[in-house]
Amino acid sequence: MYCNKCGKKIEENSKVCKNCGNILEVGPIIHEEKEYEEKKERKTSKYSDLKFLLLGSGLGLIIVMIMFSAITQNTSIGKYYFSNDNAKISQKHEEQEDPEEPDNIEENQDDKKTKKSKNKTEVENDKTYGISYTGELTEEDAKEIIIKDSERQKTDNTPEITEVENKFINKYNIVAANLLEMDPEFADDLTEVFKTIYKEYPEMKKYLTNITLYNTSVKDAGLIAAYQPIAPFAYSDTESELPAVSKMSILLSAKYFLNPKKLEKSVKASEKAGWFPENCSKYSPVAHELGHYLSFIALKKEYGLDSTLIITEDNYMQILEIIEDFSNGDFSKSIIEEAYENYKKENDTTESFDEWRGNISEYALAKDNEGNYIYDETIAEAFHDIYLNGNNANEESKYIVDVLKEKIGE
Repeated sequence: MYCNKCGKKIEENSKVCKNCGNILEVGPIIHEEKEYEEKKERKTSKYSDLKFLLLGSGLGLIIVMIMFSAITQNTSIGKYYFSNDNAKISQKHEEQEDPEEPDNIEENQDDKKTKKSKNKTEVENDKTYGISYTGELTEEDAKEIIIKDSERQKTDNTPEITEVENKFINKYNIVAANLLEMDPEFADDLTEVFKTIYKEYPEMKKYLTNITLYNTSVKDAGLIAAYQPIAPFAYSDTESELPAVSKMSILLSAKYFLNPKKLEKSVKASEKAGWFPENCSKYSPVAHELGHYLSFIALKKEYGLDSTLIITEDNYMQILEIIEDFSNGDFSKSIIEEAYENYKKENDTTESFDEWRGNISEYALAKDNEGNYIYDETIAEAFHDIYLNGNNANEESKYIVDVLKEKIGE
């Protein structure tokens, strides 16, 4: 048996790939065709028709429930990259001026501590899978499971970084923060981004479970940060494995957030190239990811779902449709189209829809590997532009964020 993500051999009937963490099976979320058809007949809501999803890399049609596996590992919806050229320039500069040690992460099986190379973190955000729990599950229980996993990784924390992590937790209602090797002053500055944005959008305080460092792969050399909306994390030890606990995270690339000077230099280079909005700073990537976060909150409200912290038999079909919508960008595109129509009513313009939103930044026109626009990047960049420039932001950004505010009821 081989993992359908990394391709490495794994034990027969494995539910989680021990090589890459790909969740191959999530209990009853994967059904035999007959069972799924029976459940579908009992569903009357619009999401009951969702049956198959075509995943890339020639995997073909598979049951849509496999999406949970993809979402756990694939944060492409919310990834924030430098421009390709500037990523290469940055990489070359780093090799010359600030060479990194080899990627020699080694785990000691006795104490589970991790040896890290330069600009890597000991936080195991990408190595923790398949945690199980016993008994009933409330939202407080779910949060406690996430907290315990976070706390076990804080053994080497300094008092200064612990103080900043607690600020994220206590002031901004984030369940867990793991910023282990970050410069405490820089980490504390990031709390000001949350302070500024949460003041205007108090609804954002309800859902984010984690802010954490993580190690990027070689192929993600230009990756700065990512928003992970849903990541199944802990499962019931019963046969059904539901309810399951799901994280919602802001992920910070250790490569850049452990080196703020490198981060700021690369961000400013991408701004100069027009890739990001004007007046970017080393805090910009967090503001951009919070734009994705706000967009996802609006999407959940559109579907009438308050929380994705616990995945149950009753809500997992609805969650799957929300994931698909966020992935294909239907809802995000509708927000931008409404803003575009509002703009056209009040202004003379001959610009096309894509030209109009592209005025925000080049990243507002980001595409996926298949060449399809990632419409939520336009929303995140509009939000980012407003954060950076306020009333001096692009008019396109203002119109988009106005519609977004209406959707979340702020």
